[in-house]
Amino acid sequence: MKRPGIPILPAVLPLLLAAAGCLSPSEELSPSDLTPAELQERIDRATDPDRRYAAATSSVLRQEVSNPDPGWFGNDKLKMVEVKSMRPENFRLTTYEENEPVLALISNGESCWVADYRNKRVSALSPAEFRRMRVLTEIARPGSRIDQIFKDIKIQRCRIGDEEFYKLTCSNPGMHPLELYVNRSNYLTERVRGKVGTGPISSISYDSRLLGYSLYEGVRMPEETISTSNGETQRSRVLYYKLNVPMDPAEFRPPVF
Repeated sequence: MKRPGIPILPAVLPLLLAAAGCLSPSEELSPSDLTPAELQERIDRATDPDRRYAAATSSVLRQEVSNPDPGWFGNDKLKMVEVKSMRPENFRLTTYEENEPVLALISNGESCWVADYRNKRVSALSPAEFRRMRVLTEIARPGSRIDQIFKDIKIQRCRIGDEEFYKLTCSNPGMHPLELYVNRSNYLTERVRGKVGTGPISSISYDSRLLGYSLYEGVRMPEETISTSNGETQRSRVLYYKLNVPMDPAEFRPPVF
């Protein structure tokens, strides 16, 4: 059985959420005293002490999302984002407004679609777009591991002011690198940043701050994520998290309008 990866949550999915945070840009970098595999083991113990996440076959996460500035969501109303995942590779991220679905990213592991409920339209991602998005959905899926998702992982010690982190720079061929900042004292991920290509020459920059870790279903995850993407900021808060929820594979197919 695969061991769990870093539970980064949907903050790393800028297609629908974007991401967050503002650590000082001034970094003091030095060689790491741990290998990526050694760090992964410590993260596993910190985030999944009873290995419930590692053994999960499915999960449901619901977050309240607020965005005081007009942007992708269009106004300052509260939104709810629901993330469902089911082994081996099924994933669905749905944005709700006033309890009605607005937009969804859906993958059955072989294909990926964006469903626009307002305009009753479904668009399939291209193979290149699917490869990029699959990396991000894999990160949030129970059972994933960073060393199984990325072909190249560089790890460094990083000091920012009085705080110390392990900085992981993770990349695959043809993709922008993803940077993770893991606190050296508790091995919890506090920051995620990078770019996601949205076209042949365009991309979205994102920067996420993960705050206030607590146990949900025995899994330690951030209660709140503050997010910025291309100058827009939003805040998300965990409402509900459940492991091993019965799911119908049909949920991971696009809707028929």
